[in-house]
Amino acid sequence: MKGNGDHPKRTDETEPLPTVPDDLSSSAEELGELLATEGLSGENAEQVRRIVRYIASAYAGPLPPAETLAGYAKIYPQAPEIIFTSFQEEAKHRREMERRELEAETALAYFRTKCAVGIFLLIVGLAFFAVYRNYPIQGTVIALGPLLSIVGLIIYGLHRRR
Repeated sequence: MKGNGDHPKRTDETEPLPTVPDDLSSSAEELGELLATEGLSGENAEQVRRIVRYIASAYAGPLPPAETLAGYAKIYPQAPEIIFTSFQEEAKHRREMERRELEAETALAYFRTKCAVGIFLLIVGLAFFAVYRNYPIQGTVIALGPLLSIVGLIIYGLHRRR
């Protein structure tokens, strides 16, 4: 896998990658010996060391692994307690914000519904008034607008649920 200059060159033949021990907490000397036996030195070896360090320190989730917490505790004994307290406070805050958002969305939905009903009743009342005042065609046209809108919303809602 040697190429021109300091950069490795890919060939059609696949060469085995250097084997890294399962225990990524190996000492720097052991890693150096492993890299030397695989023929890596200089800048390439340093890149592999960085990758191994990154892999060894990466984790997913809200809290670090127990080993990392134990390492923090060696440096600062109250660190795990601070981390757990911070996590609990953040989770409580997030739930409170989600609750407030849900309440606001619910209140807005009720307000919109009340406004829609009010506008509907106003328009139907206007249509009845037009018919009462001997404008039957205009009254019918005025009444058809909200009725067709409601029918359209019902059909849209039924279609959306499928």
